[in-house]
Amino acid sequence: MFSGPSGTTFSLAINIQGSDSLNGFDISVATNASMLSPLSIDLNDTIFPANVRFVAVDSTSSVYGVGVAHLAMVGVGFHTTAPTTGTLFRINYQIVGAPSNRTALDFELVTVTSPGTPAVVLPEATQGALFTVQPPQPDFTIIASPVTLNFPRGSTGTSTIDVSSVNSFSGRLDLSASTSDTGISAALSTSSTTLSDRSSVRITVMVSSTLYVLPGDYLVTVNATSGSVSHGVDLVVVISDFEAYGNPINLTILIGGPGDYAPPHTVPSFSTSSEIHVASILGFRGNITFSANIGSSSNHAPSVHLSSTSQFLSGRPEQEALVTLTVTAANSTPVGTYLASVTVSNGSLSHSLLLTVVISR
Repeated sequence: MFSGPSGTTFSLAINIQGSDSLNGFDISVATNASMLSPLSIDLNDTIFPANVRFVAVDSTSSVYGVGVAHLAMVGVGFHTTAPTTGTLFRINYQIVGAPSNRTALDFELVTVTSPGTPAVVLPEATQGALFTVQPPQPDFTIIASPVTLNFPRGSTGTSTIDVSSVNSFSGRLDLSASTSDTGISAALSTSSTTLSDRSSVRITVMVSSTLYVLPGDYLVTVNATSGSVSHGVDLVVVISDFEAYGNPINLTILIGGPGDYAPPHTVPSFSTSSEIHVASILGFRGNITFSANIGSSSNHAPSVHLSSTSQFLSGRPEQEALVTLTVTAANSTPVGTYLASVTVSNGSLSHSLLLTVVISR
């Protein structure tokens, strides 16, 4: 006699013990399908090696309330060594009945044949079993919403964790969170809670990233444990970023001519420009700011101007932010090589690029 809770599955081994040498069998097992429904037949780790099996019948069915598992097989050029003891096959069942209901597991057909021609049917005594459906075990579920977080390096994201009682579960739950990388941390709003029958509790998990973690996908696992019962849920954390580049990055300005007298210039001026592109990495979305300067303390050093100091990145791969950097020099600007620095920022996250500016006469 054996038992199990409704809604679960189990595997039943059909064994033979102390039999004569055999090379085939035809066995059928019946149950009440409203309690035990046969799902499949498993031939792994049995006394008939896989390379000698010839399977004539392999079926499971539930018809008119009767669940039947039927297997007929012969060993091709193979027979067991007497006395034969071991597993012939296994039947996988789904437990579907109401608690306390019982069903017999009966052998409808048992034919075991010996090697040789003609084959001889071996006499075999059978032993059935009685199965009792247990009440479902108290349990709980844990789900997260959202299950995917996307935020930039150096930022945070939050997910809600709901834990719910199943099958009259009640008791204390211990909660913990772990991450797949040291650059990612997770903090729960509480480390323990109490769940009562037919109730739910909600907690939050705040996930943070350092500025030094690489863009990519990471995992955060939240576990809830009560005694020997433990369940977890995984969050996918996508750390996004952006990249900036200039085109061109090497600029040349030739001074010494009439230049440009257009307002606001009151003396001849000479200028060139570069396009500054900013692209999203892994769906980065947000406002970015631009700043620029020339690395020189000279009073007559070139000046820099940006066409815009703020842009919005939508996170779409095909959309880039674009500003124009204009570098202007005068006849009084000393010839030489200067470095123009452009910094693109979103909060504490920033990237800089350098452009070379050559002033010649």
